[in-house]
Amino acid sequence: MLAPVAAPLAEVRLVGSDYDLSVSSPGAHVLGRAADAPLRVKHATVSRTHARVILSEDRQTASLEHAGGANGTRLNGRAIDKAEPLSDGDEIGIGEVTLRVVLKRS
Repeated sequence: MLAPVAAPLAEVRLVGSDYDLSVSSPGAHVLGRAADAPLRVKHATVSRTHARVILSEDRQTASLEHAGGANGTRLNGRAIDKAEPLSDGDEIGIGEVTLRVVLKRS
């Protein structure tokens, strides 16, 4: 018997004291300070292209990838250097900014 497949992710939200960002389409979305970053965080310690949030084509998984930000990318307090899966409630650290992950399924 096959295990049931989870409902697709409708949205990946990143919530912080000054931020409420979201992704709802598959693909890689830049998290950074650049004016054209889909997930824009205006803070001096955040690089223009700091990290990427990736929503899989089948919308089953989301992951975080370091994109070379000078002050590093952390997931739950641990520095990352390759794509890592995201779970509801995870904490993302970019520069001095912390964002909580909220995964919403459809």
